[in-house]
Amino acid sequence: MTVNLCTDKCEKCNYQFGLADFIGQPIEFRQYGDYKPNMGTKLRCKCGKVYFGWIREDYQFWGSNTKDQFENDKINFGYGEIDRKNIHKGKFAKRVGNSVVELGYYQIDLAYYENYNNEGEGIDTDSPKYLITEDHELTRLYNA
Repeated sequence: MTVNLCTDKCEKCNYQFGLADFIGQPIEFRQYGDYKPNMGTKLRCKCGKVYFGWIREDYQFWGSNTKDQFENDKINFGYGEIDRKNIHKGKFAKRVGNSVVELGYYQIDLAYYENYNNEGEGIDTDSPKYLITEDHELTRLYNA
């Protein structure tokens, strides 16, 4: 069991959730174990499945060893590896003068709503597992 499905698509009808699906939805926090809480929302698919969706983000995708190759058809990671096809050609970075600047990325991830993991049915409930309503002081920054 993990807390995520590692996808942004409905497992039943293959609908791909986007940013527009988050707009206007109430915020919820879900927390598994001692890990930091995830802020997300209930996402109802048109086919009836219900998910907890959240957005992950990072400021770096390519890293210092490959960012200069972001526009290439193939990428060489070094370390004696062969070149690999660049499936993200031209994404997550831009050229500014002679340098490459990372743009970062975001990723929508889903879990089944009722239990906040990857094993479930995607059903609605008034009391989902791991819903939190209090601060988690061990993982909160800027607390007074």
